[in-house]
Amino acid sequence: RAGGIYAECDLVGRSLKAQFKYAGKIGAKFVIVIGSNELESGEYTVKNMSDSTSVNVKEADVIAFLEQNRK
Repeated sequence: RAGGIYAECDLVGRSLKAQFKYAGKIGAKFVIVIGSNELESGEYTVKNMSDSTSVNVKEADVIAFLEQNRK
């Protein structure tokens, strides 16, 4: 958000499947998965919702990645 990127976080406790469905419904371009494995490794899984591809991005590089792939 500090980088000018709109973000939402699930506070309701929905399942991962339900969260992905909601992200599709609201037109999210990307979903970032931050689970225990991602926290441990310092790399987050970033899923492109338009083509269903996923990449791992270092925590420090997430904002730059999203800015580069905004369009």
